[in-house]
Amino acid sequence: MNKTIELIPYRPEYLAEAAQVIREMLTTPPLHETIALNDVIAQLDADQSREAFGGLVALDEREHVIGGMWWFGLDGQALYERWKPRFTPREAIPIPNGRGVYIANMGIIPSVRNRGLGKYMLRAALNTLEAEYNWIATIAYQAYAASLAVLRGQGFEQLPLQSTQGQGRVALIKYIA
Repeated sequence: MNKTIELIPYRPEYLAEAAQVIREMLTTPPLHETIALNDVIAQLDADQSREAFGGLVALDEREHVIGGMWWFGLDGQALYERWKPRFTPREAIPIPNGRGVYIANMGIIPSVRNRGLGKYMLRAALNTLEAEYNWIATIAYQAYAASLAVLRGQGFEQLPLQSTQGQGRVALIKYIA
């Protein structure tokens, strides 16, 4: 990367910019999802009230949000309930033991992808999360092979689940030893 990128903890004043980044990640090819900015803002706002909510934002040299990741704590039963309407077969959805965290969103805007920023951001988050939790779960997209490779390279296991929501969603989990 030839431009300065700074990772900082997510703060509520980044809500609107972070929501715009999430929307851009979801609506830009190859995903083509349809989602209103107000819906993304409402979801991120709701997630902020969850137990152990946290996140990182990536800022460019102008201090604009160009990426980020957001997570919250949950137990194994809550993960199962979250994934039950989204994946099949239901009996293959895990109910992990111990304290867990769910990475709800992560990504970089398209104009700055493929520069190693996602891997850098994930590694920074894992340095904190792995010390506090027994497992980490997330959803990724098959269309983003590089992102899946980064997650697998950091120890995430792709689960044998099929998405009920289309778009080639993939469930992943990392168990912390």
